[in-house]
Amino acid sequence: KILDLFKKALECSKEERYEKALEYYNEILKIYPNSISALNNKGLMHFKLGEYKEALKCFDTILKMEPNDVEALNNKGAVLYELGEYKKALKYYDEALKIEPNNPYLLNSKGAVLGQLGYYEEAIEYFKRAKVLSFISNEYECVDIYCEPPIYSPPISKSIYSSSISKPIWNRLFCQRLDYSKKKFE
Repeated sequence: KILDLFKKALECSKEERYEKALEYYNEILKIYPNSISALNNKGLMHFKLGEYKEALKCFDTILKMEPNDVEALNNKGAVLYELGEYKKALKYYDEALKIEPNNPYLLNSKGAVLGQLGYYEEAIEYFKRAKVLSFISNEYECVDIYCEPPIYSPPISKSIYSSSISKPIWNRLFCQRLDYSKKKFE
């Protein structure tokens, strides 16, 4: 029964039916209240729905049980990032990086936070590390996207400027964990 509930919840999530997925995760949690996977996915559904306080409750519950759970640390950092609480988000990304220092997704996330805090040179270094490690690891796929820092930011470096654009541009990566189930059959 639990596997069926997880399958249904994941299918709803893929179809962006997050409310229905939440119902399935709640059913799972009635049976297994300490299921870290169900709590994490429930938190992600709340995150997708913009219900950040509810998402934080899920990730906090996980971190009380497993303080070194990298996914929960990362996801809590992502929620705090969305709330604009960049210094708090940085704390959780740093904690996760202590456990997985070569995780390109975490390095990228830390770079994004540092960029929001105005530490552009340091942010770029984290993006570069994330990109290099994503090439080494077959577990992540990263692509470049270009963002403009806030208007009042100081110049990053001459190499970042484009002669045809008046504002500085900084490189950010979008990294995601590859889905091995799809990869096997391609």
